[in-house]
Amino acid sequence: MSSILKGLKSRDGQVRFEIQGHISAEGETKANRTLSENRASRIRSLLLPRGVEARILNPVGLGEGAAQHGKNAPEAERQLDRRVLIVRTK
Repeated sequence: MSSILKGLKSRDGQVRFEIQGHISAEGETKANRTLSENRASRIRSLLLPRGVEARILNPVGLGEGAAQHGKNAPEAERQLDRRVLIVRTK
């Protein structure tokens, strides 16, 4: 986490980051969207008290639409879809 914080705090203020919450394809679509939004928002809430500026972070829940593995994939593969990515957008 310290390397992530260093990278986010050492920016010039002009950059922006999207915190992408991902989820596996199993479950209800609406619940998956909410879960992925909560996942992204939680990471943002962990970064803010550590000195990362709120204005550069945009949490986004991608729901099951971005899942790489289907509902019938083995559990080990579905676990790979449950993640958060921090992507530079500007």
